[in-house]
Amino acid sequence: MTEGAVAEDSRADRRIPVALVSAHDTGDVSAWSGIPFFMSQCLRRVEGLDVRTVSPLSAPSAPRRAPVLRWIDRLLHPARRIWPHYEPAAMKSTAREAMARVNPGEIVFSIFPDPWVEADSGNPWVFFSDATFASLRRLYPALNKLHPRTVRRGERFWAKAVKRADAMIFSSDWAAQSAINDYGASPTRVRVIPLGVNLDPVPSRGEVAEIVSQRDPTALSLLWIGVDWERKGGDEAVRLAAELHNRGIETTLHLVGCTPPAAVPAFVKAHGFLRKGVAEERRRLFELLRTSHFFVLPTLAECAAMVFAEANAFGLPVVTNDVGGNSTVVHDGVNGRVLPVDSFLTGAVDYIERTFRDNDVYLRAVLAAKNDQDRRLTWSSFAAQTADLLRSLPDT
Repeated sequence: MTEGAVAEDSRADRRIPVALVSAHDTGDVSAWSGIPFFMSQCLRRVEGLDVRTVSPLSAPSAPRRAPVLRWIDRLLHPARRIWPHYEPAAMKSTAREAMARVNPGEIVFSIFPDPWVEADSGNPWVFFSDATFASLRRLYPALNKLHPRTVRRGERFWAKAVKRADAMIFSSDWAAQSAINDYGASPTRVRVIPLGVNLDPVPSRGEVAEIVSQRDPTALSLLWIGVDWERKGGDEAVRLAAELHNRGIETTLHLVGCTPPAAVPAFVKAHGFLRKGVAEERRRLFELLRTSHFFVLPTLAECAAMVFAEANAFGLPVVTNDVGGNSTVVHDGVNGRVLPVDSFLTGAVDYIERTFRDNDVYLRAVLAAKNDQDRRLTWSSFAAQTADLLRSLPDT
């Protein structure tokens, strides 16, 4: 028996201690779209893992610089943003706080590499992230305004994290390939595991069949959810609904998450920001998920939106752009459509019209979306794959 096999076999006979380290509060369902909350809950349910949460961690403060250096910064880099958590002092402070709360012998599983990259510890370390610094900078235009110091330190931080981690998990192929191509991560230490549905409860297949039977087959309802109107393609979603009207389909576009910056047509209904943690607002959100026919998100930049799985959970096929990690979550032609940015409008209109006008075609699309979500996009699937990875690590 090989050394690795012996280690894995020994782990199979005992509970593996895991410290789940998160800057976000894992007890707060509203923190970072609920990801830390649901991730911690699913890992705690895995047989053979003894998961203890280390969260939240203190937020790093902005670096203090001498007045003359601040004046030079303003002169050379006006309006450039600094990310405090990439400052070395902040990284080391966070690591000290985390180390003080992690026990010897525990596997450290951190949400993002930030809390542990500067830790002086022999604990095995695995981190989860939805993106790398390099992938974010290429995709998000706003990050072109980062201070050069933040860029340098962010790149050094990620190179160190990828080198130090025993393994790393990403929620999309897009992010994983960046770790490999931009930072030299060994493909054997990289895993792609999509996240689950941040809803409780998640509708069953039988419930979705009942839900879809009650949707209006004559009047089309589209759902868009986003906080950033411009980045999430709010204007394009309005144009999509207008074009469907032009093709003779009575259409309503429901907006959740923000208020449009300008006047919108009468067929657009804005519901504002609906919080899942508030019973009445959660009820209204669930009602929109039940009664809508498609979820549309012509986003221009996205890591891997949690809302795609949530929409599929209610039997809504997703229509989105092929950017960032979207194609890992939405498989084109399976649980929706992933379209090129420059031809989104035409492709989306054609797909929605063709699918909506034929009840049998629409029903097949709904069931395919729900079945795919049940198969791939669940927290139990994430937990099982993550647990297998943790079990494969050598003993401390």
